[in-house]
Amino acid sequence: MEQIVGHIQIGMQTYLLRQTSMIFSFIPLLAALIWYFLGWKTAISFVLGAIFSLLADYIEMSLPNMASIRSANVARSSPSKAFQIVHLRYHDRNADWPCLCWQVW
Repeated sequence: MEQIVGHIQIGMQTYLLRQTSMIFSFIPLLAALIWYFLGWKTAISFVLGAIFSLLADYIEMSLPNMASIRSANVARSSPSKAFQIVHLRYHDRNADWPCLCWQVW
């Protein structure tokens, strides 16, 4: 299982590295154009937005990956307990939408 987890994390990191390098290659050009046409405040907002978007992408891919690993590990010993963990963690009692972030915590 550790070997599979390692391969999944390597694939995730490779994808994120490729995506980040592609996006960062366009940010300076677009930021310069935005600075020229719309001003420096808009350009800085664009750069910060791009950086925070990449950070959110990393978090969005890392947390469900860790949650899946945790659930799979519990399922090895008790499938019913794994189902309870996944079901209770994905469906917050006070919300109508899945609460994916709580499964890792």
